[in-house]
Amino acid sequence: MTQVVLLFDIDGTLLTTKAGRTALERAIADSIGIASPDCDVDFSGRTDRSIVSELFARNDISWSESKFVAVRDRYLELFPSLITKHGAVLLPGVKELLSELRQLKTVSLVAMTGNFRESGWQKLRHFGLDCYFEQVYGGGLDHQRDDLAKRARDSILQQSNAMWVPDRNKTGEHVSGKSASDVSGKEASGDGGDSARSNASDLMHFVVIGDTVADVRCAKAIGARSIAVLTGGVDADQLHIADPDRIFVDLSDTQAVVEELLRDL
Repeated sequence: MTQVVLLFDIDGTLLTTKAGRTALERAIADSIGIASPDCDVDFSGRTDRSIVSELFARNDISWSESKFVAVRDRYLELFPSLITKHGAVLLPGVKELLSELRQLKTVSLVAMTGNFRESGWQKLRHFGLDCYFEQVYGGGLDHQRDDLAKRARDSILQQSNAMWVPDRNKTGEHVSGKSASDVSGKEASGDGGDSARSNASDLMHFVVIGDTVADVRCAKAIGARSIAVLTGGVDADQLHIADPDRIFVDLSDTQAVVEELLRDL
């Protein structure tokens, strides 16, 4: 039976919040000792690892993995209280769409976000969306979103080859988001390799749903279809140039979006 794996971006696609930028600014200040770090960089479509790397360069901080880990860990400590303080906005049609998709046995819902994996889970939990997703692949390991997408795809295919059956209560990165890798703050590498792709690729179809050009490009990098939405503030002309398979204003037309996600199957 063919399984459709839907890789949902979070920020600008499912929800929006300003808490992340504030948390990162404070995390750098606390971890590195810079009172007012310059955090005026573009966050759109990027991974947190890439953003932190640019912030280090912008603030004349020499890169080291230990400094990155210190910033990440402080960020994850700060984020829950800051999203409560600053709030967030659930974008139109999101819960209705996820509820509809979750009823389909041939569909797997996975979040693929530039956020650190745990902060991705925290954002989903804020709106009670975590129950819809089987896994979250975050941007703590990858500088480029294409690499994040390849890692997510290979990990999912590897799990499929290992008789992975989607279970919304028991997965390698379970619904609560509190696996051993969450506790340590690390993300699984998910290095599946070519054999995993060749054995399972004919049984799984991937679709990336996001709001940026980077989402569309990473879909092409893994041979997936892409659905773009205009809820993240990216110029519509830029998204058209990136050539996604379909563009929606938002996710509020549940029937049309579900039909598009399952097209060609």
